[in-house]
Amino acid sequence: MTPLKQRRAVARSVSEELAERGDVDAVLLIGSTATGYADENSDVDLTVVGPEQGDERSVDGIHVEWTTLDRDDLDAKLDGWEDDTDRYMYANAEVLYDRAGVAELLDDHSEYPPEVRTEKLYAGWFYATGNTFDAQKAVERGDERVAQCATAAAVEQFVALTYVLENRFPPYRKWLFRAPPLSLPGIDAALSGDVSALETVQTELEPRLTSELDTERVEKPYLFQPSFDPLG
Repeated sequence: MTPLKQRRAVARSVSEELAERGDVDAVLLIGSTATGYADENSDVDLTVVGPEQGDERSVDGIHVEWTTLDRDDLDAKLDGWEDDTDRYMYANAEVLYDRAGVAELLDDHSEYPPEVRTEKLYAGWFYATGNTFDAQKAVERGDERVAQCATAAAVEQFVALTYVLENRFPPYRKWLFRAPPLSLPGIDAALSGDVSALETVQTELEPRLTSELDTERVEKPYLFQPSFDPLG
């Protein structure tokens, strides 16, 4: 049995046990086991709707941990659009048990509303291009550490934008580069220290954004304050 199948089996067995409790309304499998990325080093992560306290245990040598929240907390999380990776987690969750309509709730929040997506695109572009500018200036000043930090921040935002362009939530950093919807030439060169390669990445994305957004905000993003923090 593969590590992924092992962890799915463990998740189901723990879920069945939790479902017998009267205070459990739903059990969600989240994290790498839900997305299909689990390997031999992965834990099993669950979100349990209803109880006040989470717990953890080891099953067949696999660490299982569950955190809890009530239905009102879940509603609040899903009604807010600030945390993209949180949205990614719930969009990719597998509902193992549900007696409270949680599956339907998750389905209703499986993608950005059009107006939110637009503002997310503006935000990602603002921070990506802003960090690109900072990286270039740092190179001119001979400040290698700042250049590295700004380059990494720019790359993360550029790659996150490829997900939002496809109306998908960008994943956690550790999975951000696993299967981005668009291939961006220049990413590897930039992360290897060639800050000028960020221009290649920016040039690749700019026409895609211009086709959907206000041209001035794409060409001069620094003139407009975004509605959201950086993507992710």
